[in-house]
Amino acid sequence: MGILGMMLVPTMVLLDTLWSMRRGWSLSEAGSLAIVIWLCLILATVAPLLLFARTTRALLRDASTGLLAAAVAMLVGWMAGEWAITYWAPPPPSHGRMPHAKYVFHPDPRVVPGVRGEARSSYNSAGLRGDEMPSGDGIERILCIGGGTTECCYLDDQECWPARLAAELSGRGNRVWVAAAATGPCAAADHLRFVRESTISTKVNCLVLLVGANDLVRAVLGMGSGTATPPRWFRSGIVRLAKDVWNGQLGHGFVYDPSGEWLSIQRRRRPVDRLPIDRLLEDRLTQYRRTMADLCTTAKPHGQRIVLVTQPVLWGPGLTSQGERRLWLARSEPEPRRWSFLRPEPLRAAMNRFNATLVDVASRHGVELVAAAEAMSGQEQFFYDDFHLNELGCSRLATLIADEMTAHRHAMRTTSMRASRPTATVNASGHDLP
Repeated sequence: MGILGMMLVPTMVLLDTLWSMRRGWSLSEAGSLAIVIWLCLILATVAPLLLFARTTRALLRDASTGLLAAAVAMLVGWMAGEWAITYWAPPPPSHGRMPHAKYVFHPDPRVVPGVRGEARSSYNSAGLRGDEMPSGDGIERILCIGGGTTECCYLDDQECWPARLAAELSGRGNRVWVAAAATGPCAAADHLRFVRESTISTKVNCLVLLVGANDLVRAVLGMGSGTATPPRWFRSGIVRLAKDVWNGQLGHGFVYDPSGEWLSIQRRRRPVDRLPIDRLLEDRLTQYRRTMADLCTTAKPHGQRIVLVTQPVLWGPGLTSQGERRLWLARSEPEPRRWSFLRPEPLRAAMNRFNATLVDVASRHGVELVAAAEAMSGQEQFFYDDFHLNELGCSRLATLIADEMTAHRHAMRTTSMRASRPTATVNASGHDLP
């Protein structure tokens, strides 16, 4: 009984983890919390070995009731804690922040070039960045889905590209509502889950997806693609609270910093030691193609318009020293990365492969495509780091998307008019018959 009490909790955590790993979850996605798995593994291994010592067996026999009671108390306490955290601090919605959340940033223009003044980020009751979704007919509801390049956390509400897209389309005589469903780490698999599971995605007319950068970054950093569901313990409210304290209060991991100081530090010191990039990408590109194809297939039955946007990046040849100092992943200054594949040119080539895959998916599934990468990549005036856009970049991207959406709408209207026009009957002399 004593051994059972010692092994109960660690064994449950290990079985939960192994089940998720069997379905494709990667231990690398646990980050710093991987230590929990290793501790459970040590406990589950050491506990049976204690039976071989006579003295230990006697101690465990005497303490068996207490150990079992302690294990049960831990489980009950965990469940009570989960209920309390869920009740008092519910998790934010998928692809969003807490409902009605507001953030204020004071970006340092030396760290975030091309971004001026105070930036306010406001979220509606659904956790989306933007105004409340309007009711009634005659309004096109557009949801922009993506990661950090779509969330635009250092830009003011009116400067981020989804808001600029709304202004562009409204200025062309369209009645639209545009909001962003985006948080920094989200990649293609997360977008697919959101479209499949979220009721918000079914209430809009159009989905605009800016994708690719986070899928490439996950590959480079050795993280999983995100296609598999993490273990239950990893998704718990207690673990979420622990991650918030670890990231936000203790300053580890990806955190929001009002001025961009953390971003400046990471540009200088973030270590990345991985295999050559060609060996990393083959499986990821295959998975990326499959995921984006599934996303198109999932959204189409709802009658939603789908607009895919290729990911523009700052990486490329010919960057000035000022441009190179903006980079944190493809860093060249103040000192280059250890691995040659993390130079701007190889990463640009890798990003081109993701974008080419997206172009092919759009062609095969007959959805709209905005070639933003061709129009913007490598141009320093549009970016404040590797692939996050500044004010000018957001304005340029919004114009590109609005141009494509307007042109497509005009083409569809022209095609519809031609199809509805009665066909004239022509006689032998070549004249129309009445």
